[in-house]
Amino acid sequence: MSYGFTERRRNILESLRARLGADCIASIVANPYAETQQQFSTTLQHVRDIPLLFNLLHREYKTCNEMVLLLNSYNASVQFAEHLVRRLKSFGVNAFYVSVLDSALSLSGLVPLLSDKIYLLPWSVLGTIDPYIPPNTNVKEALIVKEAVEQTMASMPKEAGSGKGQVLYALSVSGSLYEYVASEKYIRYVERLLYDFVKERTSEEKFSELIQRMLMEPSIHDQPITAKDLNEMLPYAQVVEGTTKMLLSEYFIVAVESMHRNNYALILESPQHTYSVPIPTPVYTY
Repeated sequence: MSYGFTERRRNILESLRARLGADCIASIVANPYAETQQQFSTTLQHVRDIPLLFNLLHREYKTCNEMVLLLNSYNASVQFAEHLVRRLKSFGVNAFYVSVLDSALSLSGLVPLLSDKIYLLPWSVLGTIDPYIPPNTNVKEALIVKEAVEQTMASMPKEAGSGKGQVLYALSVSGSLYEYVASEKYIRYVERLLYDFVKERTSEEKFSELIQRMLMEPSIHDQPITAKDLNEMLPYAQVVEGTTKMLLSEYFIVAVESMHRNNYALILESPQHTYSVPIPTPVYTY
């Protein structure tokens, strides 16, 4: 049954490649079951998943001027999107298109935003793209850390004494000052990517709205942008219909069913080759 699922997915990929007029096609699909049950983080890693993707491309294609990537992801490392785009350029890809099968959440939303064209299903969602601070224990959202520390610092007495030193000392000892500096660094990095890759491709008004909704506004940072809204913001975003919509939807359904049956967290695939990242089996000690 698994073999049948694999062949079906690969056939759909080849049909989509021909339909979209691209030289090559690949997919990166995270398992929503693994993510929602918190069995295993499906966060895309630039040190793991980009080499896997390039292994697929090298094995299947000698040249690749136009590439389509089918994507479903719930997060990514901060560097993932830029590393991917720049390495594709070095591979010879001059036109990079991304089709969001269902979700490109958190930092994985940068991947379609940095592409040359975005294909969206009517129910696709993106963002928001505020980065995360990964300490030793709990992953924290940079925007929330930044806002919390700034509120604490704004409430400090303006005089040199009056407890100001104690507050700064407490922030330093707790690690909050380090997290604040890291938050500023990551937020500025993401902001720079958006300015470099997106700003000149839409109106000033729409770009400002995108920045606010995707990165700068804490009150809405958990609300991803819908396909309809993104289509109105970005001229290079397109909501697909007809046969393309049917093929993309079918690919995602078959991929998720296959991952669920085989206990995979992630699959990376081309029309001839498939890599899978399994969900680790827990090891119990007694």
